[in-house]
Amino acid sequence: MRSASSVQRLPGAQRGFMLLGLVGLLTLLGLLAAWGQAALPLSTLQDGNRLAVALQARSAAESGLALAMQLLNDPRGAGPQCEALAGEPQASWWERRPGGAPSPLAVGGGAGAGLAGNGVQAAELRCTRAAGGPGPASAPGWRCTCGAQGGAAVTPPAASSGPVQVSFSVRWAAPSPPTGDTERADLDAAGCVRVDGDCRRPARGAEAPAARQRVGLRVWPAVPRLPQAAWTAGRSIQLSASVELLNSDAASGGRVLHAGGGVDAGGAVLQGLPGAPQADLVLRGDRALAGWATQLGVARWLGSAPAAWARAPRVTQLDCSGAASACRGGLQRALDDGAQALRVVGDLQLQPGFRVGSEARPVVLVVDGALQLQGPGELHGLAMASSIQADGDAGPIQWRGAALALGASRARGRVRVEWTPEVRESIEQVVAGVLAAPGSWRQTAGGEALP
Repeated sequence: MRSASSVQRLPGAQRGFMLLGLVGLLTLLGLLAAWGQAALPLSTLQDGNRLAVALQARSAAESGLALAMQLLNDPRGAGPQCEALAGEPQASWWERRPGGAPSPLAVGGGAGAGLAGNGVQAAELRCTRAAGGPGPASAPGWRCTCGAQGGAAVTPPAASSGPVQVSFSVRWAAPSPPTGDTERADLDAAGCVRVDGDCRRPARGAEAPAARQRVGLRVWPAVPRLPQAAWTAGRSIQLSASVELLNSDAASGGRVLHAGGGVDAGGAVLQGLPGAPQADLVLRGDRALAGWATQLGVARWLGSAPAAWARAPRVTQLDCSGAASACRGGLQRALDDGAQALRVVGDLQLQPGFRVGSEARPVVLVVDGALQLQGPGELHGLAMASSIQADGDAGPIQWRGAALALGASRARGRVRVEWTPEVRESIEQVVAGVLAAPGSWRQTAGGEALP
């Protein structure tokens, strides 16, 4: 057994090297711990920045969809920067959809070609947020373009070469997955935070991918169910000898008069489909129709009561329960602003020289009270009222459309009403609103493309 005095000790130099190694190891561990503590906030900050950019891109895409829906439901004209142009003959963004008018979202079996058969990216809405610059009044600091009518190419807003910009792009798209429903279309929105503001290209380098959102659209037709006759009344119809009524629309059966009560044609000219017997042109004493002769009965054609129908986004409501002159002025302003679906509370009297609607933009006019027309004048579209009186003694009344009275109606003098296939199809295209289809909203947070 060896004694303690026999244990050999290391030289002093070796003990010094071991101590230095131990101190170095401890120092390295301290540096690694300090670096970890410094890197953790930096990593957290980077993650926070990426999250903020992703949220900005998502918010931009949502803003694009919201602006697109607002433009779709605004009957006023839209300028090149998407601003509303009241009283000017500019096409609204709804009319700048693929194919233009007639609607690619075929309403009620109308003449629309169906969105899937058109250039589905014809009209595009692009906006970029920058310091100052023109933009919609509701969104100062944004520069926007709405695309040209008929699907011309969209020129992106000018982008600065310095800081990144919040931007979005909204395009029309065919329904995905395909539904075969010609009354459906999708809006595809992309939002991003990039220098050039182009949200449709793939991300480059350290750029965050664009956020994508898509929503399906359904149109709310102003008149889901059209009358079958050129002149319909829930009670009686009385005509004079100089009145002319024409129905050449085979889809409606070619009937000229349809009454819940009696009919006094008074020698008026009634013309239906070629070769149709005169007896088939008039249907009188329809008890079912007479039962609908109430304000709630309007729901048979509008799909809802007038008050509910008037809350649709593209329906304009006028209060004509007061001064008649104020009502006429309000009606003219609404027509100048592009309104095609109108509800009038009270009575409406159209004075000589009136012009309501046009062949290209017919109207759907729903009057709670009595409607009186005094010629000369023109009316293009469908008019519903509690009662209708057309007086063409002082001048001719040209009416391309149809009359629908809940109660009694009368026409005298030079009154001509034409209900043709072209007129019916144009009225079918009048829209009360464009709404998001339930359950159609989708989004992606990454860079994968939506179909």
